[in-house]
Amino acid sequence: MKFPVEEILNLPDMRVLDCQEIEGIGIIITIEKSVNYCSCPSTGEPRVVL
Repeated sequence: MKFPVEEILNLPDMRVLDCQEIEGIGIIITIEKSVNYCSCPSTGEPRVVL
């Protein structure tokens, strides 16, 4: 049974861009944040990330 990489990683707000298996080395997974905001560490307010 195969599972999507997104399900296996279970990383909220992230999306998988690429997944490669390199024989004898391992798997390389390229991900990016799927949202363009984060929380301010001081106030907790949402901030836009450019």
